[in-house]
Amino acid sequence: MKNQEMYSPQDRVKQEMQIGKWNVKENGDLEYDGYYHISGKRLTEKDWIAHLFEKRWIDFNEFIPAYFQALKNIGEQFVNVRVFY
Repeated sequence: MKNQEMYSPQDRVKQEMQIGKWNVKENGDLEYDGYYHISGKRLTEKDWIAHLFEKRWIDFNEFIPAYFQALKNIGEQFVNVRVFY
């Protein structure tokens, strides 16, 4: 019998998917309901989370999983985040 590798859902990388109204592209681009776009090239900018807190229409229960999937799609494991409180 051949050795089988363990598979974990966290191993899935580069998936295009819909999370709520967020569409995650394979290249890391995020698009909200066809009108708000975040380029995958800009995901590592540390002000994204603070900037989006200003948007009252953001549902963070949808955005956070979409954001992390987009980060996986561009191969980023660590991101600096700036938070103001």
